[in-house]
Amino acid sequence: MSIQRAVFSTHRMIRNTVLIVPLFLVLVLYFLREGIVIDSLKFGHLQVQGLYLKLDNKFIANVHYLALPGGNKRLDTGEIERQLGRIKLLPRFFTSIALDDVMVMDKHYRILYRDNVFYLSSDDYEIAGTVQHQGKRIRGNIPFFYAKKQRFQWQGSYQYDYQGEALALEGHFRHQGIAGEFHITNRDNKVHFRASTQPFADIKPLLELFEANAAVREWLGDRIGAKQYQIVSAEGELERKGDRYRLIPTQVAVQATLRQPTVRFDDKLHPLVAESASVTLKNNVLYSSFVHPAYSQRSLDGSTGHLTNVFGTKSRRLHIELKAKTAYDHTIAKVLKHYGTTLPILQQNGHLRASVVIDKVLHNQKKTQIKGRVKLGKGNITFYGMPVTTRGGEISFDGQRVTLHRVDADMGWFHGVMSGSFKPKNKKVTLSVGIKKLKIGKGKHPFLWMKNKKTIPVTIDWHKKTRITIPYYKTKVVLNHTKGFRLDISDIRPLMPYLKGIPSFIKRGSVSVHTSDGKHYKFSGKATWPTSYLYDQKGTITQYPFSGTLYGTSSHVKLLGGRIVYDGAKNLVTLNHLYINAKKLLSQNGKGASTAQKVHVKGSKTLIRYDKYVLLTDRFDLRVHGKNTVFVATKDGDSVRVELNGNAIVVKASRIKAPMLRALINFGGLSGGRYSLDLHGNMKGKMHGVIRIKGGAVSRFKTYNNMIALFNTVPALASLSNPGFSQKGFEVKTGKIVFHTVSNRVYFDMIFIDGKSAAISGKGTVSTLNGAINMDLAVRTARGIGKLIGSLPIVGYILMGKDKSITTGVKVTGTLDNPKVTTNVVMETLLSPFQMIIRTLKSPAHIINK
Repeated sequence: MSIQRAVFSTHRMIRNTVLIVPLFLVLVLYFLREGIVIDSLKFGHLQVQGLYLKLDNKFIANVHYLALPGGNKRLDTGEIERQLGRIKLLPRFFTSIALDDVMVMDKHYRILYRDNVFYLSSDDYEIAGTVQHQGKRIRGNIPFFYAKKQRFQWQGSYQYDYQGEALALEGHFRHQGIAGEFHITNRDNKVHFRASTQPFADIKPLLELFEANAAVREWLGDRIGAKQYQIVSAEGELERKGDRYRLIPTQVAVQATLRQPTVRFDDKLHPLVAESASVTLKNNVLYSSFVHPAYSQRSLDGSTGHLTNVFGTKSRRLHIELKAKTAYDHTIAKVLKHYGTTLPILQQNGHLRASVVIDKVLHNQKKTQIKGRVKLGKGNITFYGMPVTTRGGEISFDGQRVTLHRVDADMGWFHGVMSGSFKPKNKKVTLSVGIKKLKIGKGKHPFLWMKNKKTIPVTIDWHKKTRITIPYYKTKVVLNHTKGFRLDISDIRPLMPYLKGIPSFIKRGSVSVHTSDGKHYKFSGKATWPTSYLYDQKGTITQYPFSGTLYGTSSHVKLLGGRIVYDGAKNLVTLNHLYINAKKLLSQNGKGASTAQKVHVKGSKTLIRYDKYVLLTDRFDLRVHGKNTVFVATKDGDSVRVELNGNAIVVKASRIKAPMLRALINFGGLSGGRYSLDLHGNMKGKMHGVIRIKGGAVSRFKTYNNMIALFNTVPALASLSNPGFSQKGFEVKTGKIVFHTVSNRVYFDMIFIDGKSAAISGKGTVSTLNGAINMDLAVRTARGIGKLIGSLPIVGYILMGKDKSITTGVKVTGTLDNPKVTTNVVMETLLSPFQMIIRTLKSPAHIINK
């Protein structure tokens, strides 16, 4: 029974009541005041049985049965105003009225009226009330009204202004467990109503009473349920259209509360439940908001919804705004998927804040729009199957695109901030990623370590396996379904500053890294080193195939089939059977050295070359720490140590054999014996050195050969030669060479070599650019002949000395490859080693002693 129908029912009741009054007034014209009794009367369609009518100041009328003509004419809505105008005649002309059975339009009525109190009952309802006439108004109370079929009852008061044709009703009602208050006014062809209820358990009787349309019945009676309802206020207007009153949708306003409501938005989804809800109907829109709503035990606090076009024939649109603070798991994903949106994430733990708007045209699934925004907190998710720890950021989406807004994602080995937009159905997307960390391996010595670098484009493809492409760093990542992945770097140059698991001397190349558990790594590749200082008999080695493993802080790399081994944990490179260009090594270290760089290289059976200097080692040890380099090499028990600090150099070798000395000073004219070398200075400035000789022989170099040839061509000297100073070599007992270098010239400050049959003292210079030589030597020799001359007193001692020898001056010029040897006057500075002045001064004592 709708409000309109309730009004019409009341209208018919009053109409039928007031229709009887004029009839009785007409009868009064025919009957006498003394009272008339008629057993039966029929006049056309009018029938009367058991009529008693008496005029005693006012009429008294009793009728046992009365049948009134009805016809098929529909009720005119203006009739209620006309009949209410006539009801004023009741208290004016009648003392009492008793109509036991009145038949109107096939409806039975019983009507009683006495002393301004009336009672009316019918097949449909019962009503009792009072009638009071006050000027141009009729007013009264209705203590009882009951609609039998609807089981609707109300009580209250009414007031009718028959001059202004304004009706007002107010009171209380009860209907199938629903109790409330109401107020109704009728003026200027409009009916305004206002009502409220106490809490009740079932809203369907109320919807039936008001004859709600199908959409309202579906949503308020079926899809929205509650343990308890209460209409806080309901207000609206009906407007007369022709002969009927119709509801004005925009003028209806309802405010209701629900306790423990459930809302079934879609038959294929779980219902939304809440502690309570507030429902508002305004401007033909039904709004709802909830207190502590939840979906499948997941919080949806702050969620709201509204239904448009509640009344009328226009398409009804459901608009839902879901606010969620929960994990984005399969349950929540199912909701979005049902409405045509799939997000590429699932959350294992943690929470997110989501705001989702679903706009749906009812009964038309194709006209459903969805959009939302998800604010990520700290938690673990899968992003297209990739395990990711989120630390912030937002994801927005609609039916067409998903957009990442600075999503802070940490995959353990990768940590970055991702932004970008893509279609969720696409299996390939490009995002803008700010790399915070890229680390493969653990501890202080990972294989790859990058931190806080630039924002770059990254492509993710998940057709079969998830593939991540980083074009800027020439890198591709293929993810397994677990923690494993494969990393392919086609060109290591962009990543070279961050590759800690590959020796620093590798500058180019490619590498593939594979792990199945994120702890154990295997890698392989090919390195290119254009400026390599390693070579073999075929030439400089620039291509280095390699493979290795990494676990925790321990990395192990093999290059060239194991001829180079790198231990990342120790930062140690081991070389075997390789040649090293030392000059190129030192040059590269000088250019790129930093205080933080550390290199440790060990080698075995390795040849080291520095320009013309060649050293074949059994073992060597090279340590580089920034600009400080320490090199120690051993060969056949000999050892040499070289220490560089920038351009400062210190070289020390003690009691080494001739082959090692030959490599150090590029001089091949020595054999046998033991040698010590002490060199220090600045490689770009001045250096000082001392070479000490013990034993051995000098031979097989052009200066020596030319000196022997000179001695053999001079008759006076030829007779002095013996095996100690011949073509077989010059046998040395001891020697010392003091020198210094400036720019490209070596200055021999002192040369002293004491041999078996001769001694050499001298000084001079040698150019390292063109080999030009300028050397002055004093050769003291001929000890055999000196025995005869030396036996002569005074003269023999002065000429030959105590050891019976002769000193000869030798001049060496030309070049090292083509020396020229001549004799000359011995310079006094060259004689000091032989102490000739001392011998002369001591000669008298020698004679006396002799």
